[in-house]
Amino acid sequence: MTEQKPKITKDIVVIYHGECPDGFSAAWAAWKKFDESADYFGANHGEPIPNGLINKEIYILDFSFPKEIMAELIKNNKKVIVIDHHKSAEESVKMVHEYVYEMDRSGAILTWQYFYQDLSVPWLLRYIGDRDIWKLELPDTFAMGLMLDTFDKNFETWSKLAEELEDENARHKYIEQGKLIQKYENKVIEDIVSSNKEAVVFEGHEIYAVNAPHFFASQMGHTLYEEKPPLAIVWSWSEGKIAVSLRSDGSVDVSEIAKKYGGGGHKGAAGFRVNGNCEFPWKTIKQ
Repeated sequence: MTEQKPKITKDIVVIYHGECPDGFSAAWAAWKKFDESADYFGANHGEPIPNGLINKEIYILDFSFPKEIMAELIKNNKKVIVIDHHKSAEESVKMVHEYVYEMDRSGAILTWQYFYQDLSVPWLLRYIGDRDIWKLELPDTFAMGLMLDTFDKNFETWSKLAEELEDENARHKYIEQGKLIQKYENKVIEDIVSSNKEAVVFEGHEIYAVNAPHFFASQMGHTLYEEKPPLAIVWSWSEGKIAVSLRSDGSVDVSEIAKKYGGGGHKGAAGFRVNGNCEFPWKTIKQ
């Protein structure tokens, strides 16, 4: 499949962490500000940047490019603003003149607070953020997150959800529905792990890896590193590349590992992509 770069037509460009509820929610917060006056596109590590990023006002949300790309964007554009919270991104984030960088809040919450300083954070973003950085301070965060995962990620849907979740009864309804999904997901994870996990050596650690959809990365990674610490790999094929999710019990900083392969993330959760024609960056242990 040939990779296509998004087409840039507007003076304001919003780049957000793709395939990530927190990243999309950050983009939604920006959309509430700019609406149709901006272009929006999701970005992932290792993917090409779009053509036409010249003389633009760029907002990079819940994401950061490598330093060499960031330097090019700064040189060629009117303004580059970065809002991020990933540990691995700190150096490149702080290259720009205007940035928000805090590791203890999610990208969506930081973005909302940047654009709407006088407004309280919507419950939708509070739940998205609570799961994204694994604070788990809100009631039934996993159940709510799974319910939110069932919706298409478009700005109109997110606006409707944000409005609904301001009502306590609606939040309770969503949580109860999410608990049913959570029960089923736990069974699916158990079945995939028991039949598909393999022992591998990666970055000096003998751990478990499993081929499974990215959707399951956090919960499945947690299950695997609990069984065989200190970290786990959940990988899948994505547009001709191997998408690798790393999860850790906290004793190993997987953001530093991911950074070696052109990716990034947090101490306990990170990811990267490698070309599908390359060998896996780990070695299987023959049983």
